[in-house]
Amino acid sequence: MNKQKLPYLDWGPILSYQRYITMLIGGRGIGKSYGCKKVIIKDFLKNGNQFIWLRRYKEEKKIAKDGFFTDVKEAFPGHVFTTKGNDAYIDGKLAGVFFALSQVGSSKGSVKLQKPRTLVFDEYIVEVETCGANGYFYKEGNMLLNFTETFSRTRNDFRLFILANNTSITNPLYDMFNISFKVGEIGKRVLPEIYVEQLETPEELKKMKDQTNLGKVMKKYAKDLYDYNVNNKALYGSDSKIAKVPIGAHQYMNIIDKNMVIYIYMKRDEMSRNKVFYAGLKGQKDFRLRYTFDLEQASDDVIFVDKTNLSLPIRDLANVYKRGRLFFENQQVKSLLDERLKKYL
Repeated sequence: MNKQKLPYLDWGPILSYQRYITMLIGGRGIGKSYGCKKVIIKDFLKNGNQFIWLRRYKEEKKIAKDGFFTDVKEAFPGHVFTTKGNDAYIDGKLAGVFFALSQVGSSKGSVKLQKPRTLVFDEYIVEVETCGANGYFYKEGNMLLNFTETFSRTRNDFRLFILANNTSITNPLYDMFNISFKVGEIGKRVLPEIYVEQLETPEELKKMKDQTNLGKVMKKYAKDLYDYNVNNKALYGSDSKIAKVPIGAHQYMNIIDKNMVIYIYMKRDEMSRNKVFYAGLKGQKDFRLRYTFDLEQASDDVIFVDKTNLSLPIRDLANVYKRGRLFFENQQVKSLLDERLKKYL
């Protein structure tokens, strides 16, 4: 089936905002990466502008560059598309380079490119439930912007595209840009330099997916996966366990992570007398019990914890979390603690 005839994402309205950073979050197969490839190929053929295609880890980079042009070359008959090493060529000319954020120390590609204009960070949001060691980097937003500067320098027409499947409604860049969406929300946020959109799957494409055997199975037996693939609802985001710290709860400890202080409160259930914990964003900053999961943020006053060094309060927190008695002030706090605590269960 020819991709050009399918109802995929229209990049025209997106590009009309002309923002330095464009961030698109959407369901699988709606044309984010495919449409982006068409944009950068057209820019190269018309203006000679080159691209940088970025993934987080070198293993992901290899997957991205192998067959990079396969799905899009039919849209450009008469042109020759090849890749060699970490370079992409169109009609024998260098059109772009492939990088992994984990290898930013060796940015030799910046020397190769004479007219870099577009950096694309594809598959940006990690699947929190399955990422294992391949999660976000510490201060990843700063890391990405610093890498971008390697290529953009003083070019005002440079642009950064960030593409992702909607596996989670929180991520480090949303935190950095102070952007949030509700679970299942379709919409956009337009800032002076930044455009962010939670994309809606085109109705025609929804109908086509519904008619496939896989679509029918997911809709019947895996509704969360169906909503993720078809309706662009975050796969690992929900409004469950979101609650404010109640009156009468007392501060139990602080967790310092990703330059954020999370205040853990405890209150016993009135009926069962079981401990119930609440993770909030307000409290006594210099509380006597302070912990971190990040060794770089450890100090004499902040204790580093890992699987081999679990203090009693952290074990207590993990046990309460496992029993569904840990509540979070918002999705940002929930996502961070979900990611950390799952490693200790």
